[in-house]
Amino acid sequence: MDRKGFLRELKEEKKKNYEQNLKFISLYVKYLKSKSNKEWSMEQKKFIDSIYSSLPRKVIISKASN
Repeated sequence: MDRKGFLRELKEEKKKNYEQNLKFISLYVKYLKSKSNKEWSMEQKKFIDSIYSSLPRKVIISKASN
């Protein structure tokens, strides 16, 4: 593939990624609007807690001391 072809493909891929990102954001906003703040907050808490529970304890302690 020549340089122009590569750049054309790259430009198309960036445009596709951008459109996918906008679609995701739109769907996520609709989802958030369909949930109460309390329900959404509980879901976020579960998600964040699951991330922390998967980290080694040493990492959590060092982050907390900063």
